Amino acid sequence: MTAALTAAPYDGPSGDGCGCATALAAAGAAYHFPDEAELACDLVADGGDVHQRIGAWQEALGRVERRDPLPDTAAGVTLRFEFDVDLAGTLGRLAAAEYRCCSFGRYTLIVDSTGLRLEIRMPDDAAGTLAVVVLPDTEAAR
Repeated sequence: MTAALTAAPYDGPSGDGCGCATALAAAGAAYHFPDEAELACDLVADGGDVHQRIGAWQEALGRVERRDPLPDTAAGVTLRFEFDVDLAGTLGRLAAAEYRCCSFGRYTLIVDSTGLRLEIRMPDDAAGTLAVVVLPDTEAAR
């Protein structure tokens, strides 16, 4: 999983082959992860506009300069970006929306002399969730 989390971003639009398609097709207001009975994503937590949020994620992820594994967990990744004030605001809003949706994760935005870093940590049994959000479809399927 760690190697997959450091892969290059998915370069195409969200669609039938996208890892998020399964979540978007979920019946009701929550998506329950296969084999992860304890975990559920509240798809309407941000007013039900998950499609817009996925588009915003894709745009932000297109600006990732590098993905690094986190030293303390295999179910986490650091996304590194060049410093940009507007992007910092976008990443903060996305992280907050993800937390509202998937509160079992932890999202930390760091702004310092190296640029912007978004650290995302998930419980081990939710590593697949992280992969769907931040990885190319080919890597998320592994």
